[in-house]
Amino acid sequence: MSKNEKAKKRILNIPSDYQYLEARYLLGKMGFEEFNKGKTSGSRVKFYREKDGRIVMKDNVLEYKGYYTLIRYDAHARKLRGVINGIDDYVDFSSDQVENIEQEFHQAVDDYLEFCKEVGKEPCKVYKGVFNVRIQPKLHRELVRISEMNGETLNAVVEKALQNYVQSC
Repeated sequence: MSKNEKAKKRILNIPSDYQYLEARYLLGKMGFEEFNKGKTSGSRVKFYREKDGRIVMKDNVLEYKGYYTLIRYDAHARKLRGVINGIDDYVDFSSDQVENIEQEFHQAVDDYLEFCKEVGKEPCKVYKGVFNVRIQPKLHRELVRISEMNGETLNAVVEKALQNYVQSC
């Protein structure tokens, strides 16, 4: 089953562990662009597809100071919960009142940033720009051929391909 098929199957069932990034990936594959500009930006994430003017809005995603979270309901504890995404550390928060959850998220981010400052730790997830990729030998051969024909390194060709992919999502 392809990644698209898996994502579609999961979104139709909407399991409790469904990740925002999965929805974002699928919407990107369907031609939507994330659009968080203007008066209506903030806690509501919007996706827009220019070719037909379709809009998708997701309102359980909160964003603050470049960090985001997906708010979930914990039926056992009867609370709303979230975890700060995009960091190497684990920082969660909760509230038993809907009107306080955004404030709790902001406080969790602020506390995390302050604590990182106190201990001299860089708060954002660190990406070194180095990772291993396993591809088919035929594709590897083609990439080397293209890089040699263009007088570029294999890394430069792969980086351009990845940049194009990210921009298309």
